[in-house]
Amino acid sequence: MCDYEKFKNIYFSLIDIILIFIIGVVHLIFFFYIKQTDFGNIFDAFDSSPLFEFSLGNTCGAKDHIAFHVWQGRKVPDYYYSNGHYNSKTEIEDATDITKINGNYFCFKKILYKDL
Repeated sequence: MCDYEKFKNIYFSLIDIILIFIIGVVHLIFFFYIKQTDFGNIFDAFDSSPLFEFSLGNTCGAKDHIAFHVWQGRKVPDYYYSNGHYNSKTEIEDATDITKINGNYFCFKKILYKDL
């Protein structure tokens, strides 16, 4: 075997070792940045429903209606005096579901994905 072939084998072996090391470092870095999927939440989606027989109305009758948004309420600070200091405590008031827009409910027939 000539010196060129020995050099070539050592050169390619060194490149292989460097590439394996770089791939290992990249995997280690991305291990901490990529969030794993929580399969428990995926199965909760089977209890939701698409919008079948969608309609607008003042009452929904036998149909269900959509809660568009859950308003978290307003924060009301409560100040009190305790142990020689003024303290504050924030309470949330008037939290509610928004189900009616412009006097109409958005009605639909509820069929769970599980049943489909």
